[in-house]
Amino acid sequence: MRAILGLLFSAAAALAETFTNPVIWEDLSDVEVTRAGDAYFMTASTFHYSPGTPVLRSYDLVNWEHIGHSVPVLDWSS
Repeated sequence: MRAILGLLFSAAAALAETFTNPVIWEDLSDVEVTRAGDAYFMTASTFHYSPGTPVLRSYDLVNWEHIGHSVPVLDWSS
């Protein structure tokens, strides 16, 4: 009985920790996430309002920081 109660309380505690999906105002597709040390880096394809291949960083996979672009200038379009 104690084991069942322990499982129930553990499950309830795990459910209490929820996250809201972050909204990033960019059209990001083909997402790839890579871990390097204690950080995660995300790259993706983009189609508007941004140079090529944005790079974002997170330490918890929930909060993402835009740190730049791997292709900062799209000079072939001029």
